[in-house]
Amino acid sequence: MNLRTVGMLALLLSASTAALAQEPWGLERCIQYAISNNITIKQQELRVSSSQNAVKKAQWSQTPSLSASSNNTVSFGRSRDNSNFASVDKTAWSGSLGIGSQLNLFNGFSIRSTIAKSKLDLQSDLLEVERTRNDISLNIAAAYLQVLFNEELVSISERQLETTHLQVDRTQKLVDAGNLSQSNLLEIRSQQAQEEVSLVNAQNQLDIAYLTLKQLLELPADTAFKVEHPSRLTVNEQYALSTPGLLYQTSQSLPQIKSAEIKVASAEKGVALAKSGYYPSLMLSAQYGTSYFNQAMELKGLNPDGSMIYGKQAIRDQLDKNQSIGIGLSLNIPIFDRFSTKYEVSNARIGHTLAQLDLQQRKNTLYKEISQAHADAVGALKKYAATQKAREALAESFSSIDKKFNVGAANSLDYNTAKNKLSQSESELLQAKYQFIFKTKILDFYKGVPIKL
Repeated sequence: MNLRTVGMLALLLSASTAALAQEPWGLERCIQYAISNNITIKQQELRVSSSQNAVKKAQWSQTPSLSASSNNTVSFGRSRDNSNFASVDKTAWSGSLGIGSQLNLFNGFSIRSTIAKSKLDLQSDLLEVERTRNDISLNIAAAYLQVLFNEELVSISERQLETTHLQVDRTQKLVDAGNLSQSNLLEIRSQQAQEEVSLVNAQNQLDIAYLTLKQLLELPADTAFKVEHPSRLTVNEQYALSTPGLLYQTSQSLPQIKSAEIKVASAEKGVALAKSGYYPSLMLSAQYGTSYFNQAMELKGLNPDGSMIYGKQAIRDQLDKNQSIGIGLSLNIPIFDRFSTKYEVSNARIGHTLAQLDLQQRKNTLYKEISQAHADAVGALKKYAATQKAREALAESFSSIDKKFNVGAANSLDYNTAKNKLSQSESELLQAKYQFIFKTKILDFYKGVPIKL
């Protein structure tokens, strides 16, 4: 591959990367990207893996343990020679081999409680991951809608400034014709300068909204990034606003509530686990072992004179002859453990009460959030309807003033006042629109409806 080919491939790759970066991001893509790259979720997923290991560990504790052992000893010094009963310098070594197994027959149902508790903890951790995903989805939706709001606000400011630019030209002609005084032109130019400042402020707010969204997405601040504009993003004035009580009932399956309920059940198992310390434990054990000694002697035969002939015993023979098997039962009855179990049970009960209080607190918080979101949605819808009527009236008023001003029948003060009122109503209408859309997305979320635009 020559340098020219490499250069062309690099150029195509950079061009495709740039095109991808400039591709507008929809809300669903933003949410999926944020969830995939969020550090908190990655940490929680690791905790889920740890909880899965805890479940497996607890389940394996029901099986027998198995271990092997080996012991070897070397000794130096004088010892007696059994063949002639003389003391000689010798180097000797001995060793043993063994294998053992233990099985917990009964330990106050500790293993059973541990397995049940670890499974509940795993379910709770999984629900906490889901809860974090939901929180991220809501935060991304809020930031995304804020970007759309600020972009529309910039568009409104640009249209207003464009209208004022045209009005400056018309006013200049009226002043030149003697139909308006110079003060009217100065007033319009002052209005133009104010709207230029408003446009800069709107653009700054848009930049901040984009920065906030990038931070939630864990994207660098200098990343080329644009959001996708939904084809139809309107206020559904027929939206069915369920009562807070009904919403609260349907939201009981949300992960933050289910997780807290499971934590209460886990705490109950924690109490049972602590109480297992009051019960006796019964352990079954089995061992197999053998040993050898390199100086071990055995009778090999007799001499003609009747004396015995000794020789070293083969290690393989020793391992075979020295085998031993043992089986035992070990019963441990707690009599006085310095109140250790008592206080462990007490702490476990405290943990159970804390879990119950946390569940109740989450339910109370959820009800407050639902009530607030419902009230905000109702208020935003009322504000939208009222602002829409006000805007229509102000638009007609401004149209009338604009016509009069263009023929010299109205002064610049009346024109600017009418224009500013119309501009303010458009901003308020836009704000009410996006506030209502976001609040209805929250209410849909509490109903179990995925967040979409």
